[in-house]
Amino acid sequence: MPLIHRMVYLLLYEADGSKRLHQGGQVWKGDTQRPVPLNMNKLREAQRLQKIIRFRQFQSTTSNRALAEKYRKREDGRGYLWTIDIAPRFWGARDIHDISWKEGESETLFPAYSAFYVRSVDDDGCHLEAADRCKDLTERALRNGLQGAASELIG
Repeated sequence: MPLIHRMVYLLLYEADGSKRLHQGGQVWKGDTQRPVPLNMNKLREAQRLQKIIRFRQFQSTTSNRALAEKYRKREDGRGYLWTIDIAPRFWGARDIHDISWKEGESETLFPAYSAFYVRSVDDDGCHLEAADRCKDLTERALRNGLQGAASELIG
């Protein structure tokens, strides 16, 4: 677990400890398989209730839609396309194109358990909005009864 904590820290913070902010924009992730019916229902419910969803793993995305489409169609040709909107000065993802293993992929990486709002979902793709970690942590603190100084500390 210390390795994963270190990886998340390096994604979210600069060497001096300040927050690493993403410039914002739109990114895509192409998957060869569509979500199973149970997960499609969860996505639709999250959209309807305006609830946050999370992925348990790191999410690798690209600002190059054509590249995401290529990954999407690697196997049966249909796949699934995730579209993610990132607000300007966003805290919770890192543009890693300069250190990415594959050059030219324009990669943005989201840590495991990052929060997203579902804006639309259908059989071919899902449109998400990335939830800033500051806002997400503050909302969770308030839901759990932390107010004042405690919730300000996590912001």
